[in-house]
Amino acid sequence: MKSIFYFTTSLLCFSAALWTDEAKVDETAPQITLPPSVGYQPEAVTTEPRGLITPTVAPRVNKGQDILIDADFIWWKSYVSNFEYAQIDGNILTPKFQFEPGFKLGTGMDLYHDGWDIYTEYTWLRQPESMNSGTSTDVGYSSFMIAFAQGRDSGILSSIPLLDTTAWRKSEFNILDAEVGRNFFISKRLTLRPHIGLKGASLFEKTKIIYSGTGSVEVDTLILKQNLSGIGIRGGVDTVWHIIPSFGFYGDLSFTALWGSFHNTLSNRALLNGSAWKTSLYRTNQDIVPIFEAGLGLTYMTWFKDNKYQLYAKAGWEEQIWLGYNKNLVNGQISTGGSLTLQGFTAKLGLVF
Repeated sequence: MKSIFYFTTSLLCFSAALWTDEAKVDETAPQITLPPSVGYQPEAVTTEPRGLITPTVAPRVNKGQDILIDADFIWWKSYVSNFEYAQIDGNILTPKFQFEPGFKLGTGMDLYHDGWDIYTEYTWLRQPESMNSGTSTDVGYSSFMIAFAQGRDSGILSSIPLLDTTAWRKSEFNILDAEVGRNFFISKRLTLRPHIGLKGASLFEKTKIIYSGTGSVEVDTLILKQNLSGIGIRGGVDTVWHIIPSFGFYGDLSFTALWGSFHNTLSNRALLNGSAWKTSLYRTNQDIVPIFEAGLGLTYMTWFKDNKYQLYAKAGWEEQIWLGYNKNLVNGQISTGGSLTLQGFTAKLGLVF
């Protein structure tokens, strides 16, 4: 009984200590002036929430316009699955994918309506032409071409001994996100920002493959192109877990249902029994592309110039997956099951004024 009494007393004392800590107000927190339409004092990691349901995150800058601008440096790698183009001595070859630099540019502002805000961001990423090649050491052993064309004499091209093959690939990635969100406290040190909006996309890729074979086919050149343009509904939640008022880690999740229009072309030129052979295929297709995005990293924020400006920084790892993205023409049909994935390092620097 005594042990229960001591445990209960200790628990009550601990709870009282936590309550006392929660009740403290940081007198050194920046003071702000907001329009009368707001009607209440927004809260912040530097001021305790006081009797409000989901108080908005603050302090905003003192007598500022609450406009933000930011820029990201990204170092991402893109990869397209289900894109095997040849088998050399038992090794399946795919185009080369590597990390490349890019950037994001964003801007937003507070709407002064229940803490709502708007934000737009543009993402740019280019993969310059990269090469991957393979040379057979034993032409008679498991060395054949995987055909990408269906047409006259396609059976001859479907399986031929290869001497070597080389693939060049380049791509362009342009994204524009526009959203409405609300950044608020869910607890003393945890903030959530649910958001919803639109995603616009314009993606392009080109792959050139040259096969050198023996027998009836001496040289075969394939050029594959895919254009994707679309728009979709995007929603998600951004979180910040504050270890101390100005420093913590973030975790972001979002999902998009993108309606996309695909334009695929294939050009195939071969030297067959000493004669030129060529075919071209075109395909237009519309589909919904599910897109998942996730990010995890560290964040820091500070105020300066008498709290007239806020500077914030973020650094972490981001990942994206575009399901069903690969619709390149394989054997005259649209490829299925291939997805586009992007992943890499992201560093952001932003200013609120």
